[in-house]
Amino acid sequence: MDAKKHTGIKWHVKPPLEEARQEPQLFQAERIVHSLKTGLACIIGLLLTKITPLSQWLIITILVVMCAQQSVGSMLQKSYMRFLGTIFGAASAILTLAVFGDSFIARGTTLILSILFFSYLATSDKSYSDAASLGAVTVIIILIAPNPTVHNGLERCFEISLGILIAGLVSQLIFPIHARTHLRYNQSATLNQLVVSYRSSFVNHHNETLEQYFSFDEAISKFISIQRKLANDAKREPFGPAFSIDYFKQSLWCEKEILRTMNLMHQVYYASPNLQKEMSHIPSLTEWHADICIALEKIAHNMTLNKPETISIPSILAAKEAIFAAANQMTSDEKKNVYTFLFGMEMLLLCLTKLAILQRGIKK
Repeated sequence: MDAKKHTGIKWHVKPPLEEARQEPQLFQAERIVHSLKTGLACIIGLLLTKITPLSQWLIITILVVMCAQQSVGSMLQKSYMRFLGTIFGAASAILTLAVFGDSFIARGTTLILSILFFSYLATSDKSYSDAASLGAVTVIIILIAPNPTVHNGLERCFEISLGILIAGLVSQLIFPIHARTHLRYNQSATLNQLVVSYRSSFVNHHNETLEQYFSFDEAISKFISIQRKLANDAKREPFGPAFSIDYFKQSLWCEKEILRTMNLMHQVYYASPNLQKEMSHIPSLTEWHADICIALEKIAHNMTLNKPETISIPSILAAKEAIFAAANQMTSDEKKNVYTFLFGMEMLLLCLTKLAILQRGIKK
């Protein structure tokens, strides 16, 4: 593709990276709710420290666990892992105190080894990496305290575990924020970004620079990447409608195939100025492109609805016949690109049809 031929794009819609930075109002409200819930959990912890011998580590633990975990699914996952980290960290520190007492050398050795071990775990891409932070913190809290004892170690372990429990209960029971909701909105946003890219390339016929076109692809890829994490969080949520991981995998496949297909269509469409000119003057093809955008927008809208609306998938027959007729006047290389473009159109219809069928049976 010649970058010199792609110049001077004039946006009729917001660029995808700009749209991606704008959160839905629902998510902005949820951030406020999450902040209030975090404050409430800390107040509960503060009251407990006033009426019991518990220390400030109860409140610190609540903050560590809750601050960056908004949805119930992510909160529960982090809670499980951090509880395990607390248990292992406390066991290491308490065992050191039980065997060696208040030995500076023993405590220092355990601290160094624990920090090395938990730091190594923290850099892993596995789920157990979440256990590392509180594991290391627990060892440090117990062993560097004034006059550390086994009894004090058990108290710190209890406080941290109680803080994790309070954070989990508040997250789940008080205005719960579900990852499955964020996932549906993310899927809707992904499809809307695909519409913006498709309309810019084939409906409005903008001449984009390669850098501008790649920004579309990058923004959409980021949306798709976030979906995997949200799906993992959603399947861990214990209450509410069951999360269908099978539906998600099929839907994600469709989104990725649409993106791949659009990239292929874009490449062959702009491969030749003559091909681009001929294809842009086929009325039935222009109408088909517009109908595809409408179908994608409706599917995106359905992602956020409890009862999906009926989707009309446009027929390819009229556009296909007109494209074959136009191809008779083209060179052999241009014909190859035309047939590749037609293959992309058919793949696009297949993915749209599959998404529409999936929505009829899975909406919650």
